[in-house]
Amino acid sequence: MQRDAETTLARYEALQAESGLGAIEAISDDGSIKVRLDPEGRVADIDLHDAAMSHGPNLGRQVMAVIKSAKATHTEKTAELAQQLLGDKVDIQSILNQYRP
Repeated sequence: MQRDAETTLARYEALQAESGLGAIEAISDDGSIKVRLDPEGRVADIDLHDAAMSHGPNLGRQVMAVIKSAKATHTEKTAELAQQLLGDKVDIQSILNQYRP
């Protein structure tokens, strides 16, 4: 059992390195807001360019939209990684589809 766990962990780490599931970046349509997530999907950085101030009272909503976009990308990449790791034992996309709007 220990050997199986070690093999699975080694395979996971190899797939993670292959997939490039590291930091994820998302940028607003106008390029004024950039969000970077760490490999675990936590917000690591938020960069606001001067042009971001033109969003005025909507700036918070715009930042949250970019965070949501970054998190969606992270979720998709993580799901792809999990699907490769699990093979056809579990249909990860079907599970995710239950939670998509």
